Amino acid sequence: MAWHMCPRCESKKVDELGKWMMSFIYFGIAGIFMFFGLLLPFLWLGVPVFFVISMLEVFFGKDRLRCKDCGHQWEEPKDIAQ
Repeated sequence: MAWHMCPRCESKKVDELGKWMMSFIYFGIAGIFMFFGLLLPFLWLGVPVFFVISMLEVFFGKDRLRCKDCGHQWEEPKDIAQ
């Protein structure tokens, strides 16, 4: 695991958000739309949208980093020398 610093605020409090974590977040949002769709049926339209976004994140997503202080997100840079 490499050490990262936020390019915006130069904070050292940085979380790694992998593509699998983002996929689970979108899948969870689809579940929330499904649950509340029982009360408001038009919310069911959001279920397939977030499900497809979740699948696209798995296949085409990239790992991201997120600053805990300012909330800035960016792609994890590829280390040349490992």
